[in-house]
Amino acid sequence: MRCNKAREFVSQELDAILPPDATGRLRDHLDACADCREYREDLLVGQRLFAATEPTLSENFEWKLQLRLNRALQEAAGEVRYPWQDPEPDRWHWWRNFGASTAVGLAAVLALAMVFGPVERVRPSATRTAGPAIATSNADRLPLFQPGNGGLYQPAARPVSLNQRPSTGTRFVETGWTGTATEDLKTIRRLRDENRRLSNLLIQYQRQNERLRAQLDTSGTRALDLGQEQ
Repeated sequence: MRCNKAREFVSQELDAILPPDATGRLRDHLDACADCREYREDLLVGQRLFAATEPTLSENFEWKLQLRLNRALQEAAGEVRYPWQDPEPDRWHWWRNFGASTAVGLAAVLALAMVFGPVERVRPSATRTAGPAIATSNADRLPLFQPGNGGLYQPAARPVSLNQRPSTGTRFVETGWTGTATEDLKTIRRLRDENRRLSNLLIQYQRQNERLRAQLDTSGTRALDLGQEQ
């Protein structure tokens, strides 16, 4: 017999549960093994110490134990539902069912709306980058001028706008804005060309005016011959 098995039999012997057929083998092993005999003596000493220091129960120990047992039995009986007892009504049961059904319905409606809902089409013009704001009033337009209809001493030029078309002289240049970047750039280019042409024309008129003034200054103050007899 091995020592570990013998020590197991020693514990069973002290607890009075050792099988009768193992008693003889345990005794033979203890006679031959000093370590197992020492182990058995240690267990006997411990058993005697436990018996000597056994705590004494209080006077009301049985009463407290019975009270705790009754309380545990009552709690266990309260959790058990008997067939003849009606279940307690749940006042929030209807609201919980209503909330759950409402949530499911809203989820279904949102899913259908996302699948079969109208698709917003984006116009091509919306993808263009917004350029600088272009003024459309007559006061913010380029200062276009055209020569007047009078003589040499009348104003050399007057403003041109959509509301005032020239009756004679230079051609009219459209200055309206279409809202399209390409067309508006073309309009600006045409306006600049027309402004440059009118500026050159104004310079020519100014030179002609200076030349006529010089002729008047050199002619003196003599009276003009009107072809009348004196």
